[in-house]
Amino acid sequence: MAAASVPVPADIVFIMDASGSVGSSNFEVMKQFVRDLVDGFEIGSNKIRVGVQKYSSGTNTEFTLSQYTDKNSMKSRIMSIVFTGGGTNTGGALQYMRNTMFSAANGDRSGVPDICVVLTDGRSNSYSLTASEASLSRNAGITIFSIGIGSGIPVTELNEMATDPDADHVFSVSGFSGLSGIMTAFHSQACVPPSAGSMTRLLA
Repeated sequence: MAAASVPVPADIVFIMDASGSVGSSNFEVMKQFVRDLVDGFEIGSNKIRVGVQKYSSGTNTEFTLSQYTDKNSMKSRIMSIVFTGGGTNTGGALQYMRNTMFSAANGDRSGVPDICVVLTDGRSNSYSLTASEASLSRNAGITIFSIGIGSGIPVTELNEMATDPDADHVFSVSGFSGLSGIMTAFHSQACVPPSAGSMTRLLA
C-alpha cells in the first residue's frame, strides 16, 4: 500500500459527519474510507498521530491524538464508531476541533503540522458559524481539507472551510461510493518529499 504524502511527524484530526442525512449504511462507508486512509500513514507517537471526532447536532471525541500509537488498534477503533443521526452543526465541530482536539492535553504537539480533514454530506446548520470557525482554525495554523459527499453540501461551503488554494484542499464526490475513487487515486500517487504544513497529495 502506498504511503501517504504527509509531513512526518504530523497531527491529523478527522471530523466525521454522523447527521441523519448520512444514514447508518453510508456512515459505514465513511468509516472504511478513514480506516483505509489511516492504513497508509506511518503511525507513531513521534510520527503521525491521528484523532477522530464525530458530530451531528453536537460533537464528541472518538479518540484523541495521543490515544493510539498502534495502527491496527486505531483501525479497529475507527470501525467501532457508532452512527448517531441528528443535525449538521459543522461550525460547532470546527470549534471543538480547534479548542479540544488540537490541545496539548489531548496530544497536540508544538511545532508539528496540524491537519484537519472534514467529511460531510450536508449543508451546515449555520453557514456563518461554519465560515467563522473555519477561519479561526486556519488562523490558528490548522490546515483544513474538506470532503463533500453528494449534492447536499454546497461547494461554496466546502471552499469556505478549506485552506487555500481550494483546488488542493477541497474534494467533492457524487455519493458515498465515490469515496473509493478518491482512495484509488490516493494509492496511485507517487510519494513526494514531505514539506511542513503540506498534504496536497493526500487526496489528490
